[in-house]
Amino acid sequence: MINPNIFALYLPQFHQTKENDEWWGKGFTEWNSVKSAKKLSPYSYQPRIPLNAYYDLSDIKSIRKQVELANKYGVDGFAIYHYYSNGKVLLEKPSKLLKNNRDIDIKYFFSWANHDWRRTWYGYNMEILQKQEYGNREQIVEHYRYLADYFLDERYYKINNCPVFAIYKYSYISNFQDYYKIWNELAKKDGFKGMYFIQTLERYGQERDSSYFDASFDFEPGYTIQCPEFKATRFINKIKTYMVKRLKFQFVSQVFNYEKVCKVSARHKHNDPKQYYGVFRGWDNTPRHKLMGTVYKNENVEYFKYLLEKQYAKALEANHEMIVINAWNEWSEGAYLEPDKDRKYKLLEAISEIKSKHNKLL
Repeated sequence: MINPNIFALYLPQFHQTKENDEWWGKGFTEWNSVKSAKKLSPYSYQPRIPLNAYYDLSDIKSIRKQVELANKYGVDGFAIYHYYSNGKVLLEKPSKLLKNNRDIDIKYFFSWANHDWRRTWYGYNMEILQKQEYGNREQIVEHYRYLADYFLDERYYKINNCPVFAIYKYSYISNFQDYYKIWNELAKKDGFKGMYFIQTLERYGQERDSSYFDASFDFEPGYTIQCPEFKATRFINKIKTYMVKRLKFQFVSQVFNYEKVCKVSARHKHNDPKQYYGVFRGWDNTPRHKLMGTVYKNENVEYFKYLLEKQYAKALEANHEMIVINAWNEWSEGAYLEPDKDRKYKLLEAISEIKSKHNKLL
């Protein structure tokens, strides 16, 4: 029996970039959305205010503080979102800082967020800001070479000497068989046994493509709300979305019950031995999407702890290498473990308590 690593999805959006300056205005970062948030639903609390600071991830001191928190409370590593489109890289500065400061003690791996960038924040505008594109053999090799500097970092997470690499939207990559073949060949040349690809499962009933993926994980809460238990809620939300979008009604279009979602998620028992369990701390993306957003009512620390306890125990029983929490710092989606003015360190303390409890039992 092995202790599963707790990885938290990590958003590197909290620093100024020329693209964000162009798309959203000079100096824009994720904090702009967080600070300007309004309470649009009786079920949400906004704005959410960090307990310590509105940090800047272009400052290595901010990353050091995040890692200190993670280490103190038992978060083993970060699954850092990777934005790469045929040689164009976005939001890479925090990853570079981490890579270049080898004394920072944290495990990490990349999750390729391979989707188009659209102007969907602050309105239902589908304008493409950056098109996600994939490459021919030469460009696939170039992508691997960019990543190899990270793979060769001893802190980069590996399973059986294979660099772990998650993919968010696998179905979008029509030539993924080329990525799979070429990257495995190159990884072996670099001294690894190959790649360890992880598929992100966004909906209940979706199965891992074992032809290419060594494992998968449940991306919560999206995975669980596609369960049959939420069919009626999804239908009601669909009607409400139409009323908000077309008829200009003034209420948040999507509402789910956090406690119910946690209970259903905790009941999952996977037949696939390499389908890792997911956890989420809550959800409220109205800072980004306003009335077209989604709110989870009854969000609370007790049910976060309940869900984490259940998933951790199942992961232990199944000898899973990890569970994945959504997220470390998705502040504009209300999915973060970092302390805020309201809950302070309670979410992190829950992680520490659960890990300590199970470690004593081993």
